[in-house]
Amino acid sequence: MFGKQERDRPTRELADGEYVGFRLYYLDGNGRIGLADWIKASDDSDAIRQARALRHNALKCEVWKDDRLIAHMDARSLVA
Repeated sequence: MFGKQERDRPTRELADGEYVGFRLYYLDGNGRIGLADWIKASDDSDAIRQARALRHNALKCEVWKDDRLIAHMDARSLVA
């Protein structure tokens, strides 16, 4: 689904206008990843806000920072 460059993109942390890399996983009805996006966010709350905006009509999604689950959202919590 994703090319090698997309999968292996490093998480970035910049001193100027700081942001960190988060992953947004869109889950299908079986809880499997159907689609994923990179999110550049200043913190966990910003990543969650962006996930709500990017939801792509997903029933469920998860926001991750490296191996840390930031949020699991269902259709109700994804509504802006």
